Amino acid sequence: METTMTHYQLLKRKCVNCLRHFKSLVYYINVWKMEDWILEDQEIEKSFEFLSGQLKDMQTKIDGLENQRKEISSQILHIEEKCEFLEKNSKKTYKQIKYVPRPEIEMKEMLYKYVSNHAKTLDITLQPGELRDVYRLPNKKEPKKPTIIAELELSDTLIKNKIISAARKLNKYRKLNVNSLGIANDTSTIYLSEYLTSKARRLHFLVREFAKSKNFQFCWTSGGNVYLKKKEESESIMVKNVAQLNTIQAQTL
Repeated sequence: METTMTHYQLLKRKCVNCLRHFKSLVYYINVWKMEDWILEDQEIEKSFEFLSGQLKDMQTKIDGLENQRKEISSQILHIEEKCEFLEKNSKKTYKQIKYVPRPEIEMKEMLYKYVSNHAKTLDITLQPGELRDVYRLPNKKEPKKPTIIAELELSDTLIKNKIISAARKLNKYRKLNVNSLGIANDTSTIYLSEYLTSKARRLHFLVREFAKSKNFQFCWTSGGNVYLKKKEESESIMVKNVAQLNTIQAQTL
């Protein structure tokens, strides 16, 4: 009996010791894992800090490039506006006559005569020195009727504006036709306008379409600029660019 108890106590001690060792082992394993996790967290934190620094550097570079892009865009816009102004100013005395048929044989003198006859129809006499040059430009809509460009040699645009104003008034009562150029037996309609730069022509087209859709009564050009007017008593609006037209469209919604 005593021997049995002694064996039991020894076995119990061994079990207790084993349990203590097991608990110690578990404790150290947990400590090791915790230290490992802490090291991993520190490495991850360092990686995040490194990536964050890289992202900040990239953002700084992107901001710098964006500022450069804006500056370049501003410079390009300034150059375009300057070129537009120079082209507009260099051709401020030009007028154009559209849809004039071209005969098989056409001399330069005939073009001068067309323009002079057209002015006489409007009760305006052009002096020989006032007409610098006359030539034709291609017309995509009417290949057989290229546009006539007349350069008026003037110190200002008074005569050109007077001719265009008279033509607009006459068109309210009867349309100008080829007969007004001195070409017999042809009553097809012609159109007189001032010369516009390619940018101004595009803008004029867009403004004209907008005026039709929004019931604006007046859309015209003067001095190479495009104007818009809702009614007779309304204030005139000079539309400088497409951005301004978009603003006007937003206000009329």
